[in-house]
Order: sequence, then structure tokens, then C-alpha cells
Amino acid sequence: MSEGYSVEHRDRRGDWTERELATLADLAETFVRGDAVRRAGLAAEAFLRAADREQVAQIRMVLRLIERPLVNLALGGGARAFRDMSPAVRERYLLGWAASRVGLRRSAFGAFRKLLTFLAYADPGLDGPNPLLVRLGYQTDPRPVATAPTGIIPTRLPFEVGSGDDPIELEADVVVVGSGAGGGVAAAALAAAGRSVVVLEAGPFVDEGTMPGNELDAFAQLYLNYGLLATWDGAITMLSGSGVGGGTLVNWMTSIAAPDEVRTEWTRDHGLDGIDGGPFDADIAAIERELGVAPTTIPPAPGVLTTRPPPR
Repeated sequence: MSEGYSVEHRDRRGDWTERELATLADLAETFVRGDAVRRAGLAAEAFLRAADREQVAQIRMVLRLIERPLVNLALGGGARAFRDMSPAVRERYLLGWAASRVGLRRSAFGAFRKLLTFLAYADPGLDGPNPLLVRLGYQTDPRPVATAPTGIIPTRLPFEVGSGDDPIELEADVVVVGSGAGGGVAAAALAAAGRSVVVLEAGPFVDEGTMPGNELDAFAQLYLNYGLLATWDGAITMLSGSGVGGGTLVNWMTSIAAPDEVRTEWTRDHGLDGIDGGPFDADIAAIERELGVAPTTIPPAPGVLTTRPPPR
């Protein structure tokens, strides 16, 4: 697994060395068996796109250190380079990182585990379908996501932001920054009240006809920082939609009512008047009518995006 790094990624891997990429492939194979060489290339690209230079430098330093026998001996992995360990020893070695008292080891384990595991299942591969998804029995739904395309036609700026071209001026009563659930609702309410509204969105407009058909492309097109937005140490990953619709573009529409005891707590402890009574009930009823909320007989698995009832 340490040989033959794919040529297709060499122009996009930055200044990663062959040895670093080979070690990254060995790590990928340890987390999930499969086309680890391809995953290493995708991971290197992802790190360069979504992480800052100091984070990338730290990740590359870890890759170099684990190939030094004396370093691994000090870290409890035996006096062997990572490439010379058996698969079982590699697994035990990496599991030791997860519970390590050394912050660098814990954060490196988290970064590698999350990204390399994600790529293993999200990458459709060059020839498709992904063999891991085939083994799981997962099948994509080829039907269109909607019977009719959206009527939204966004106004695109005639220049790239920061390009130095002359600015354009748009006049409106209200400017809403972000087109997600909060921004979209606020803009709709203001427009209904007769105000002129401009909604600014940094991400792309993706309609039904151009919606990505696989997870890897979806994260690249629809998520902030390609879905890799995280705290600096990599301990916490934050998924945020980046496109027209924001979170409503990427989140599934499971609608769970707030329990009565929670509503009571919001009123009692946080001073939110009306949350535990009729006004909030009326608001929820209006939202459910707007969204077409209805019971489902077969709930989808957590994290699975569904746009229609499962086939009978």
C-alpha cells in the first residue's frame, strides 16, 4: 500500500512528499481497507484546501514522526516504522493515540480518523459504485429530487469578490446576510410586509437539476470548507451548509416537536414569553402547514437525507 501513488493527484497535492503520502495511505488502509492510495490523494487535497498552513505542517510532521522507530518506541509502538508494522499492530498503535495524554496525538488521531473514514465511504471511485456501499446494501435513488424545479433565480454579481472591479450598488430596505433557515424566514416575512430585501449568500446556487449525486461531490459543493470545518485541534467538526438555502439545503427534514417540559424550561429559566402556551403553538402550526409536515411510517436512519417517503 506504500507504493504507486496515483499520478492523477500529483498536481494537486502541494509539496507533500512521496513518503508522507505513502504513510497517509497506510493510515487510510488501517482505518478502512480498500483503495487507500486514492484516499491518501483525496485526503492530501482536502487538508490543503480546508486546513491552514500550521495545521497542514503539523499533520505532515506526524506522518514523518511515526516512520521513525525510536519515536514509536518512546510512544509505545515498538522500535519499528509505521510502514513495517503488521495491520493488527497498527490498529493497536492508533487506538493508543485516541486516549493519549498528549494533545497532538489525540488531535492527529481525530483528524485522520474522521477524514479517512469519511472518504472511504463517500468517494464514488473512478469506476463506481463504491464497493463498501455495495457490501452495506446501500443504493442511491436515481429519481429526481423534485417534480418541478425551483422558481428561485438568484442575482449573480458580475464580478468576483476582491477582483478590483468597480463596485455595484444595490438598494434595499433590509439586507439579510445568509440564506439559511433564519435568514430565509426573516427575508420572507419582511418581503410579505412590503419591504424590499436583499439576501446575500456566499455559497453557490444549486438547483434540482445540478444537485450532486454522491456524498463526496455534495460536501465539496454544498458545505462550508468542503465539510471539513473544525476547531483548530480537529477535536470538533462543524457541518454547515454553504449555498442558497444554507442548513436547509443539506439537512434532512425530520420535524420533532419540542417537549412540553423543554418549553416550560425555556420560559421559566430563559424568559422566553409565550413559548409554553398558545402563541408558540400557533407559530408551530403555521410552520408545519408551510413545510407540509406529515407523519412518516418508516423513519429513515439518522443522518440519511430523504426527500420522499421510502418505496413500499
